[in-house]
Amino acid sequence: LRNLSLAPDREVVSAEQIERIIAIYGALGMGDLVCRYRRSLGAAASADFPLSRSEALLTGIVRCLMMEPRVLLLDGCFSGMAPEYVDRVVRYLDREFSATTLIYASHAANDYFTYSRTFRIHNGRLQAA
Repeated sequence: LRNLSLAPDREVVSAEQIERIIAIYGALGMGDLVCRYRRSLGAAASADFPLSRSEALLTGIVRCLMMEPRVLLLDGCFSGMAPEYVDRVVRYLDREFSATTLIYASHAANDYFTYSRTFRIHNGRLQAA
């Protein structure tokens, strides 16, 4: 929760924002992460609340979503993320952010999203795919 409060347009986390964070994590099947964080609030150091690679990547995505963007640039955000997390994020974005312009860059060929337009860069040139 503390990391999410540091998004560029947020100085203080309101109760409404905390509820939104909890709702997003819950929708992604990650409610347990928020529960673990709440239990660790009394810990002396943040090192007492380690995140897995997938959880850290997911937290970065949720942090972006907290700003309710009209355009969302995802540059290799799924690299190293466990497949079950990728599936959750993709389904959530398709459902909750369908009106958001999504620009997704990846080095891997995949079918994570249903695209309205697809391009590829080949030898430094942008090409319709």
